[in-house]
Amino acid sequence: MMHEYKKWQNAYKKNLGTKWTETGKVFTNDFGGWLRPDTFSRWFRSFCKEHHFDKVHVHTLRHTAATIMIMNNIPLKVVSQRLGHTSTTVTNDIYTHVIQRADEMAAEALDLSLFSKKKKDKSE
Repeated sequence: MMHEYKKWQNAYKKNLGTKWTETGKVFTNDFGGWLRPDTFSRWFRSFCKEHHFDKVHVHTLRHTAATIMIMNNIPLKVVSQRLGHTSTTVTNDIYTHVIQRADEMAAEALDLSLFSKKKKDKSE
């Protein structure tokens, strides 16, 4: 959906020409400027209702972004800074379950890398 939105936004920008203010933001007002948080929240609630996303809230996007970063091995300090947390301790406390799963996946990947050949050799 984000790719479709970006295509639409690029076409919209082109039509608007010099009236568009480039901020580099994904969600903007009608002229490319900063979007007020309450405007986005209102739009997002309406969008979710229209598309039957009953349990999705704006904060869900934040949590999803953090989870994706953690699961892709982005350093916790970077994730914490992007979320605006005062320390990595705050991020760690909130996302402990995600961090634990990422750790399990790392252990599984290591196990597979180190021991999969030996396991295969033994089974032959």
